[in-house]
Amino acid sequence: MFTDHVIGPEEHAAWFAKALTRDDAKYWIIEVDGQGVGMASVIRIDRANQHCSWGFYIAEQSATGKGVGTFVDQWIIRYVFDTLGLNKLHGEVIGDNPIMRIHEKLGMRRDGCLRQHIFRDGKFLDLHMVSILRDDWENWLAETEMSQQFWEQYDREIAEIRAKMGPRSTSGFDTADLDGQ
Repeated sequence: MFTDHVIGPEEHAAWFAKALTRDDAKYWIIEVDGQGVGMASVIRIDRANQHCSWGFYIAEQSATGKGVGTFVDQWIIRYVFDTLGLNKLHGEVIGDNPIMRIHEKLGMRRDGCLRQHIFRDGKFLDLHMVSILRDDWENWLAETEMSQQFWEQYDREIAEIRAKMGPRSTSGFDTADLDGQ
C-alpha cells in the first residue's frame, strides 16, 4: 500500500495464498451495495503483548463520502477490543489522508510522524503513526451518543447479514467474526 507498484495476477495469487495461512491476521472485503470496494485487515496480532496493527483501503471512488470509512474504523476497533480482547490497535496513515480526521474523531491519537517517509507520485509524504488503547475506546463510548446509535444500527445489519448468509458464507467470510460468537 505504500508504493505505486502495479500488482500482477501471480503476485496477487501468492499474496492470497500466504494470507489464507496466517494465524496472526484477519482479512475482510469491504462491500457497498453488494460490490467489493476495498479491504480491511488486522495483522501482526500479538496476544502476548495484546496489540495488533491494522489498515484498510477503499479502492472505488464511488464508495467514498458515504460513511464507509467511519463504519470500518468503528467495526475494526470493536473487533480488536471486544472480540480479540487486545489492549492496543495501531496503524499508519500516509500524508494528509482525510481518514486521519475520522481516526481522531473515534479516539485515536497520533503517536508520531516519520517525515517524508514515503515517495509517491513524484513527491515525499509523511507517514503518521496512530493508535487507540482499550481505555481510549471505552472513554469514547462513554462520551458519545453516536456510539449507541451506531451499535443499534450495527446489530440490526448483522442480524440481516446472518439471515442472508447463515453462519458461514461461501466466500469464507465468517459472520461469527462480527460479534465474537
